[in-house]
Amino acid sequence: MKNTLFISGLLMILLTSGLALGFSTTIRMNMIVGGIIPVVLMLNVLYSVIKAIKVKAKSK
Repeated sequence: MKNTLFISGLLMILLTSGLALGFSTTIRMNMIVGGIIPVVLMLNVLYSVIKAIKVKAKSK
């Protein structure tokens, strides 16, 4: 979990720096990847929440 969050964090930094530099060719890619990353992060959060709920359910 931590690794995926760390990697996506690095990707976000790369995207923002790429946009700041303003490469016209990579902006399109940044838009695509920038749309994917939040979805991946949401799925990671949902997955961790579901895992936590399952663990709590088992302990009861």
